[in-house]
Amino acid sequence: MKKNIIISMLLILSIKVFAKTTSPQASPIFHQIIKNNPTIDKNYAVKLSSLIDKIHKVHKIDSKILTAMLMQESSYKLNVLSKSNDYSIGQINIKTIKYYNFDKNRLLIDLDYSINCTAQILKDLKKNYKEPNYWSRYNTSHKIKRKKYEQLVMRYM
Repeated sequence: MKKNIIISMLLILSIKVFAKTTSPQASPIFHQIIKNNPTIDKNYAVKLSSLIDKIHKVHKIDSKILTAMLMQESSYKLNVLSKSNDYSIGQINIKTIKYYNFDKNRLLIDLDYSINCTAQILKDLKKNYKEPNYWSRYNTSHKIKRKKYEQLVMRYM
């Protein structure tokens, strides 16, 4: 009888530990988002971190870099349209939107779509440029400007 109670208690404790470690709030990406933008809505941060984790698994894009880039580009805001015609959370330039045939209106309202579009660009850059900081080409192809962008993004890692 005592053995069954102890086993039951251990099972309950292990379930609680498992639940805590698999919750989005336990994700390092969630914590990176909150650290970078403390005023962000927690539910939005959960959704965002889950999407970034999914992108990491599907597209093999470094989740820390993607998270830092999204902070640099838009402070994680979805419905952002810059003066230079850059759209959404990834601040995708209008020329890039046309090249990939992305839906510019959907970029501003659909978080999943917008992050997947950003990931597609990064995936292509990774494939085409075999260099450790391929992702800095997301912002510019100019070498000196890329170094500056790398520094800006690294602040959020």
